[in-house]
Amino acid sequence: MRITHSKNAGSAKRYFELSDYLESDPNALLKGQWFGKAARLLGLEGEVEKAIFDRLVDNQMPFEDQRITQRQREDRRVGTDLTFSAPKSLSLLWAVTQDDGILQAMQKAAHETLADLEQDAQTRVNHSRGVMSLAKTRNIVGASWIHTTSRPVDGYPDPNLHVHAFTLNMTNAGDRWTALDLSAVVKDSGFYEAVFQSRLAQHVQEMGYPVERSERGFEVAGITRPTIDKFSRRTALIEAE
Repeated sequence: MRITHSKNAGSAKRYFELSDYLESDPNALLKGQWFGKAARLLGLEGEVEKAIFDRLVDNQMPFEDQRITQRQREDRRVGTDLTFSAPKSLSLLWAVTQDDGILQAMQKAAHETLADLEQDAQTRVNHSRGVMSLAKTRNIVGASWIHTTSRPVDGYPDPNLHVHAFTLNMTNAGDRWTALDLSAVVKDSGFYEAVFQSRLAQHVQEMGYPVERSERGFEVAGITRPTIDKFSRRTALIEAE
């Protein structure tokens, strides 16, 4: 699981735009989906609407002209991207078969893991000057998108199924909305990555595809390492750097 904090509202809003080109695609799974208990508190479920997402990024209530969290600094963190990636062999299997069940398995494994991860949602509580503690809120506001390719290398992308789960920097503390602290999630990111991979492997096997253990999780049985490496040019480029 890759974790990237965002302090740029414009960049965050492009999460929606990057999946906007799929608007004409009949597969609704490739469109954004709301997740999190706090999202439901705001009345957000189902497909993500760009105007609503942009309002949240700007720290505005989704349906009324009111600020969500009290602080509104120019350099505030607008949210955090939690990225879950499928094994390369699964991406190749989807590219060849176009089996929508694989996308469903990706989304299901990601959202199940996000529900667990939500239990680590916290906020900072200031007791007095210089005295602070962390309190569990156990709720987040998030929007997720499934992307199917990696960034292009030499003008061509490779198959690369991954879920961008963008968590807004807000959480409900009962009597108010406040900034979200994900330090516990960052600390346990390796655990949540393992949980996601385990769930994804289970869902893929339930579909009838055999899997085998790998160094980082699992691969679809029958897809060879040379084939996997051939379509991992972005990874090879990063590792070379």
